[in-house]
Amino acid sequence: MSYNIFKSDGTTVSIPDGVVDQNFNNSTANAGKGIGVQIVGLTSTNYVVPTAQNFLQITENFCGSILPPDNKALQGQLWFNKLSPTSGTLYVRVSGALVGGLANWKEVVVGNTTVVPGAYAAANITVDAQGRITAAANGIGGGGSVLSVSVVTANGVSGVVATPTTTPAITLTLGAITPTSVASTGTVTGTNLSGTNTGDQTITLTGAVTGSGTGSFATTYNGVVPLLKGGTGQTTANSSLNALLPSQASNTGKVLSTDGSNTSWVDNEGFVPYYIPVSTTFTVPLYKQALFSIPIINDGTIIVDGYLVGV
Repeated sequence: MSYNIFKSDGTTVSIPDGVVDQNFNNSTANAGKGIGVQIVGLTSTNYVVPTAQNFLQITENFCGSILPPDNKALQGQLWFNKLSPTSGTLYVRVSGALVGGLANWKEVVVGNTTVVPGAYAAANITVDAQGRITAAANGIGGGGSVLSVSVVTANGVSGVVATPTTTPAITLTLGAITPTSVASTGTVTGTNLSGTNTGDQTITLTGAVTGSGTGSFATTYNGVVPLLKGGTGQTTANSSLNALLPSQASNTGKVLSTDGSNTSWVDNEGFVPYYIPVSTTFTVPLYKQALFSIPIINDGTIIVDGYLVGV
């Protein structure tokens, strides 16, 4: 004789009389102590031990390091894989296949991973076979689709875009920059600069400075001002004077003269110094010799000793 019991899906399990059924128990596991469910048949005299062991092992979800075999484990059965006295992993059997081992089970209790909790930007993640995120890091933004690219004209910058919906090629044109204001502590360079300056300004001018405008400002020129810009192009007083005078080359002893418009060097015929050093020979032009009270040698030469008087 036997009696029938039924699985949750209605499958019939027949249990013979007088025996302890081992169809759902691995009796050789744990050195013969077994792991699984033993079902006691009618008229069986040895029913206390298997019944008590069933309750104990079901309560601990068959805790151990031995995976219940495919031909003994039931679909939906729990198994706690004991890793140590203080840790382990709970699995549920999701497949009724007779082969496959651990692949027929799925972890149901998620243990801690090394991933730091938090928000990640464009995250790069690693997912294990149980669906757990085991690694995460910030990535570079990506994904999505760009439907079209265009250039908005602003502050003198404009442009065009070729093939804007596929492989955009952008060409920019730089016109007159027209910002509402410029805040800078460095150097501002450019042409056609206009506006209102506030605070102390340092302006460096290079090249030819041309144009016109209104207003005024004080400047400190840093360098040598060339002659064409109103300077002399020189760095000393004497060299500055020489730069302004007509060329002195081959004009020794001549004097500066003007025709009312321009200056030039002329012969020193009408000039007699009022003092000549001691024992110096001086030649007096012929037409001036009659003006002197000092005797003059026939060739027009006089030797003086101090002041020359008589002009």
